[in-house]
Amino acid sequence: MKLNFKCMPQGSLPYKDVESALRMQIKLFENIPYLPFLPLAAKNETLVHRIFSGVSAMHKKDKKYILESNADVFKEKAKELNEDFNNSSDLSKYITNSFFFDKYLQIIEKIKPKETVVSLLGPFTISQMLKNDDVELFSDKLYRKFLIQLVCVKSLAYANLIKSISPETKVIVMLEEPELKMFGSVKRENDDINLDVAIGLFTKIVDKLHANDVIAGIQSFGKCDWQIAIDSGFDIISFDAYNNPNNLNIIASKVNAFLAAGGYINWGFVPVTNEDVIKNLKADDLYNKLIKTFENLINEGVTAKLVYNNSTISTLGNMEKLPIMFAEKALMLSNQVAKKIPTLQ
Repeated sequence: MKLNFKCMPQGSLPYKDVESALRMQIKLFENIPYLPFLPLAAKNETLVHRIFSGVSAMHKKDKKYILESNADVFKEKAKELNEDFNNSSDLSKYITNSFFFDKYLQIIEKIKPKETVVSLLGPFTISQMLKNDDVELFSDKLYRKFLIQLVCVKSLAYANLIKSISPETKVIVMLEEPELKMFGSVKRENDDINLDVAIGLFTKIVDKLHANDVIAGIQSFGKCDWQIAIDSGFDIISFDAYNNPNNLNIIASKVNAFLAAGGYINWGFVPVTNEDVIKNLKADDLYNKLIKTFENLINEGVTAKLVYNNSTISTLGNMEKLPIMFAEKALMLSNQVAKKIPTLQ
């Protein structure tokens, strides 16, 4: 796999209108459009709404999505998802028509990009959000099947639509897993939730996406066990390389094999905690720190050419609470740092 960009678009943005968001896309991500979240423009612009809306086994109550609690009713409602997972070529009912969606599709149709990015909530984080009669979803086979099919059907709904507009565009589905950092503590509380179970769940999703020519990425900005993602077959791993720069060093041999097989690392490297942090950031300082981080991984045995050539850069989190000028500065910095990374021959 070869990606044709160095700056990975991700996260929510503080725009309240389509035209401002469109200008940002054209200026910074003209070759790699993505479907951003604009929560200030519409209340349903969230990862939760994008993954749960349109799924019959879910219902909304008090602004939250709730899983059907009656086991028999759940099984009946989950049949529709199961049938679509196995058979349906028309998955349009699972697409959330977000604020920017029509403009995003117009961009795809106009420029026919080599790649595009769609973010969805990942299965582990979903399992930590939802309970069913106090059953831990991640430890129950029936609900693990639901998690797998939910993420796959949602991913393929977007991928199929994009490919119907631009058949040559590679769709990258980035699974957001902010709760993956909790895996160790969950594992200790429930012996059924172990490494093999986690890898098995992710592998089934990745295999389904690969079978449909979709690139599978996973992103978590918490400090977590990245061997789970690598052993599950993901194509892209995206982590917090600013605050946890050595997170990959402890599994250097796995990282080397992952990159050698064509995998990519997205280094979340531009912090967006608040405007004061962003105000003091400079592209050269970020770049020098990034190269030092690269070299530390190389010193652990990962091939330098793989590290430099199979890396992308991004901001480090959501930006909807930032003033627009600071959000745009963070985006521009990630773009500038990405362009400075040399390609090794």
